[in-house]
This record gives sequence, C-alpha cells and structure tokens, in this order.
Amino acid sequence: MTKKNLSVPENLVNHVSHAETDRKPRFETSIQKALSILKLLSPAKPRIKAEDVTESLRCSPATAYRYIEALTDIGLLSTIGGGYYGVGPRVVELDRTLQLSDPLIHVGQKVMRKKAEEVPNSVLRLCGLFEGRVICLHSEGPEYIRSGEDQISLVHGRGVTVPLFRNAASLSILAFLPLQRAQNLYLENAPAIQEAGLGSTWKEFWAYLTMLKQRGYVYTAGRNNPELAAVSVPIGPAQGGQIFGSLTRVYAHDWFRKQDLNDLVQEVKFGGEQIQSEIIQAIPSN
Repeated sequence: MTKKNLSVPENLVNHVSHAETDRKPRFETSIQKALSILKLLSPAKPRIKAEDVTESLRCSPATAYRYIEALTDIGLLSTIGGGYYGVGPRVVELDRTLQLSDPLIHVGQKVMRKKAEEVPNSVLRLCGLFEGRVICLHSEGPEYIRSGEDQISLVHGRGVTVPLFRNAASLSILAFLPLQRAQNLYLENAPAIQEAGLGSTWKEFWAYLTMLKQRGYVYTAGRNNPELAAVSVPIGPAQGGQIFGSLTRVYAHDWFRKQDLNDLVQEVKFGGEQIQSEIIQAIPSN
C-alpha cells in the first residue's frame, strides 16, 4: 500500500496564512471603527443619530446600524428615542471601576477632600492628559467663587475638557511632555499655540515649556477669566519619569493678587507631593 503524503501543499499553506493575516486587520479595524463611535459623543453633543455614524465613518447605513447594535448590546450605547443614541449604562459602571482602580483618581480624591477647605473660596482640580486633551478627573470645592459682590460659576465637573494652552492645569502637564510628544503637539496646534502667546516657532514653544518645567509650577491670573487666578503643579515621580497629571487650585483674582505667591505654590505643591507619594506606594511592583 502506497503511503500517502499528508503534508499540506506549500501553495495552500501560503494561501491559508495570507487569509488569516488579512482577516485579522479587518477584524481589528471593525472593532476600532465601532468603538470610535463613542468619540462622537461629548458634553457638547450628548446624543447622536445613525446618520452621524455614517458620515463620520464613511460607511453604509447598514454598517452603521450594525456597529450601533453591537455597542447597544453590550451597554456602551443606549437608545434614547427619536432615532437618537446616547451613552449606555455600562459606561457608568466602567466609570465607577475607573475611579476605584486608577491610582491618580483614587488617591487624588482622598487627598483633595482633606485639603479642599484649607483655602476658603477656592476650588481644587485634578486633571490628566488623554489623547491630546486635558480632562478634569475630579474637583473639590464650591460651585462658584465669590469675587467682590459677584459669584463666578465654574464648569469644573468630572469629564470637562480643559483649554489646552490657556489653562494652568494643562500647562503644568505639557511642560513635562517628552520631546517627541511636544513636537507632535506643536505641529498639530501651531496656530493655537501662537495665539495663546506660547511661541511663534517650535524653538520658542519648547523654550517656554522648559522654563515651566524648571520652575516646577504654573500660575495664571485673569488669563481665561479676569476675575479668576490659578496655581497648578504636576503630579509625577520626582526623578523625572511619567507625569500622572496635575493638581490645581483656582482662586478669586482680587484675593490672589494680595497673597504671597510662594505660599500659595507651596500649599498646592504639598498636595501634589502627597498624591504622588501615595500613588507610587499604591502601584504594584513587578
């Protein structure tokens, strides 16, 4: 009896291999496209329609509905009515999980609750950098700050995006960006950087960030609102490694200008150092 050759022909091996290789990128791309729908939702646009998905992803209506259905099935989207979709209940659960598991948020909340009332008529903000945006992760303090007879309402809730180049909370993070990330940021935002007065060339922008990094804190007075001022410090390992985020205290400008800046900086720095120290202790060692 002739022994059969059970080996797979080389051309078939190549065909199967290429098919699997081709299939994987398509599968990953489909997941990425489906999840990118969540980026269409924001505080400014809390609900979307299938037409928004079709336009954003440049896909057919059938594909858009398939992605929406998949996200709805796992709770990342929910049906609102009238053809609209919004954030699903699973996101609420994930947000709670994030608050419990992210060392910056978990530790920051604890430290900030203790420090919030150390300086009356002020607000503490904890911020982080995500995909080129600085986002408020937690805040402690009143809903408004008194300035003379005025009451200045603050939009500082969790999830609020902070102006990237005009806010102390943002600048204290940007100052510690690695060179390559700072270069990319400049290339993508050169007009906005120049408009904010941070430099009309890459060299000027990098020199400005270097100055902020060496100083170790950022303060702004009347920059975004003439009645407000702020002091912000980075939160990160002292040896110059990864920066976790920033801690910022916002004050009434008329009160701020009567104070010793060094005293205000030291108060915020102490809070940032507390958060930094507890984060390092909380992160499991390999």
